[in-house]
Amino acid sequence: MLHPKFIFFIVYKTKDNNWRAFCSPYDVSCEADTREEVKSKLESLVRLYEEGLKKYKYPKHLTVRELSDEEDRKVFNSALKQIMDDFSQKMIRKYSLYQISNKKEEIKLDQYSGTAAYYPPCYN
Repeated sequence: MLHPKFIFFIVYKTKDNNWRAFCSPYDVSCEADTREEVKSKLESLVRLYEEGLKKYKYPKHLTVRELSDEEDRKVFNSALKQIMDDFSQKMIRKYSLYQISNKKEEIKLDQYSGTAAYYPPCYN
């Protein structure tokens, strides 16, 4: 079974002044007159799509699909850069707060009998 690690919902105004929304990696898309309407439609379509994926045990050829619409691909490439920058900034912020906390974290290893710990170095 292949489950996507991230699902992207992107809503934008097309060159024709319509609202369009798409979901990656599923290549599910729709258009509507308003932003709210297109978001609602896409959420419903994706929910149905995911029900089908679950029913058929997430076949790879349907779980990860290249975007078929050229304008969607352009918007996605632009949005992905912004999303990754935002994600990176949030991770840096969280890591900085974690370092300040000087907190030791311990996790149980899944495949071995044992644990692993990580913590910020102490420079005192």
